[in-house]
Amino acid sequence: MSETSKYDLFLNELNGLEKMLHAFVQKHNDLKEMKTALEKKVKQLENENEVLKLKIEELEHKVEEVVKKKNELIDSSNISDVDRETLISQIDELIEKIDYHIRS
Repeated sequence: MSETSKYDLFLNELNGLEKMLHAFVQKHNDLKEMKTALEKKVKQLENENEVLKLKIEELEHKVEEVVKKKNELIDSSNISDVDRETLISQIDELIEKIDYHIRS
């Protein structure tokens, strides 16, 4: 084999390796960008999750207050039976609405 053919073979292999290396570097950069985007999305979703947890806690607290007031109003003896039943149904509807918002 002549020196030029060995040299050409070596350059061809070197050129092939260079192309492979360039492809790996490009893929690495793409994956790095994708990872960064996913990390940002995770952080955003974690923040949204915290906000939603706070809203749930607030709504649960409101439900507890409504139930407490309902029990206080029902136990009071100065309300007529008809008014009491009307009040109970209104409070139950309000609790259902709040519960619906908590679940959605």
